[in-house]
Amino acid sequence: ALFIEADPARVLQIVANLVLNAAKYTQDGGSIEVTTEAFDDLAVVRVKDNGPGLAPDMMDRVFDGFIQVQSSLARSQGGLGLGLKVVKDLVVLHGGSVDVYSDGLGKGCEFIVRFPKLLNTVSSANNKAVESGVNGVSKRILLVEDSADIRTMMEMTFTKKGFTFEAVEDGIKGVETALRTLPDVALVDIGLPGLNGYDVAKKIRAGIGGDRIILIAVTGYGLPADKQRAFDAGFDEHLTKPADINELITIFNDLGRYHR
Repeated sequence: ALFIEADPARVLQIVANLVLNAAKYTQDGGSIEVTTEAFDDLAVVRVKDNGPGLAPDMMDRVFDGFIQVQSSLARSQGGLGLGLKVVKDLVVLHGGSVDVYSDGLGKGCEFIVRFPKLLNTVSSANNKAVESGVNGVSKRILLVEDSADIRTMMEMTFTKKGFTFEAVEDGIKGVETALRTLPDVALVDIGLPGLNGYDVAKKIRAGIGGDRIILIAVTGYGLPADKQRAFDAGFDEHLTKPADINELITIFNDLGRYHR
C-alpha cells in the first residue's frame, strides 16, 4: 500500500477530475486506465487514455484556467476548462506536481500526478503548524462564487495559510452573509445566480457596515469597461480569473491601502 499525507476528499477530487476530463475527450469505445505506483519517495498516480491527444503547443497550457482544448477529433464540449486548473492547484497544495504527456493528436494523453510518499504510516498532521495569516492575524475572507471547484480550491488554500474562510454559491446569499458576518474581504464573482456581482457590491455598500468590507471582483470579465463598471458598483479591486493566489495574499497583507 502507498501512504500519503493528504485530504482524502481532495485526492478523490483530483483523480475524478482527471478521469472525467479523459472521458470528456475520449470517443465511445475508448479506454481510460488509472494506475498507482511508488517511485523513490513519491506516490505516483497515472491517468491514461487513448483519446484525441494534445498538440505540442497545448501541453504547456492545458493547466491554465479557461483553456478549452479544441481538435477535429474532440467532441464539441462546453465549459470554461477550469477542471485541470483546479487539479493542479490541489496537487500543489499537497506538495506534489502534475504533468501531461502526449505523442500528438490522435495518440492519447497521460496525466501523471506525484505526491510525496510518507516513509511511515503515522500521520504527522497533528504536528504541523498552520501557516500564519496576515502578519499572524487571521483575516476573515468571504468568497461568493458559483463554481464548487473554485470554492473548494480557495478554501483549502486560504485555511491552510491561516485565514478564516467562508464561501457561498449565489449573489443573494453573498449579500446576506457579508452584512451578517462583516468579513475583512469579500471576493465576488460577477456572473452569479440570484444577483450578479455588480448588484451584490451595490447592496453590500448600501447595508449597515458594508462600507468597511474590502470588495474584490474576481471574474472572467476583464475588459476596461468591465473594470470600470466594477469600480462604479463599489468594488475596491478587480482581478481576472483565474485569480493569482499570491496576488490575493499580497492584497490581504495591505488592506490599509483601501482606506475603509
